[in-house]
Amino acid sequence: MDREAALREFRRNLILDGAGKVFAEDGFDRATMRRIAAAAGCTTGAIYPIFSGKEEIYAGLLMRSLDALQQAVSSAFAEAEPGWAKVVGTAHAFLRFYVQRPSELALGLHLFSNGIGQRGLTRSLDADLNEKLWSSLSLIELGLIESGLPESIDPRRETMTLFAALSGTLVSYHTGRLKVFGQTGEEILNRQLELQRAALTHEPHEAD
Repeated sequence: MDREAALREFRRNLILDGAGKVFAEDGFDRATMRRIAAAAGCTTGAIYPIFSGKEEIYAGLLMRSLDALQQAVSSAFAEAEPGWAKVVGTAHAFLRFYVQRPSELALGLHLFSNGIGQRGLTRSLDADLNEKLWSSLSLIELGLIESGLPESIDPRRETMTLFAALSGTLVSYHTGRLKVFGQTGEEILNRQLELQRAALTHEPHEAD
């Protein structure tokens, strides 16, 4: 049984690797199961016992990416000093992860392609992916809690504020907008962290 499980996992990863190449080259909508099978070095018949279709393959790719993200931010969280330093370290690890992996950022943004409306996955798959993403973002929340926020501050809301800033920074970075205006992702993130900490602690910042 262990050998069968290992072989299935090996085949699963081959299919995901092939699908990642096809999605990057063709986009999700134009990708076909036949092209994915060819890139994975197998037949379409070998895919269906493992994945029911493109949506499930997409979810598998994104879940694997989110697992790697969790490892990156967990390491940064563990290495940082307690309190606000954990917020800073985890946020920068999140930024670095997607700066170095533009295709994985694009993968995550697929659900918002062809317009603003969300699309793509079943409710169950979407819930699983959201839970996996939150397992990384929750470390930012924990850092915020450890930093001694006033009771009136909702750490989850502040976590999502920082997540929104990270998402916008990454899109601006990969579309070249930050470079046009002479900014780096790290500089933008540091400014966001400064402003957010000042607002949370009621400390003055440079703009005051």
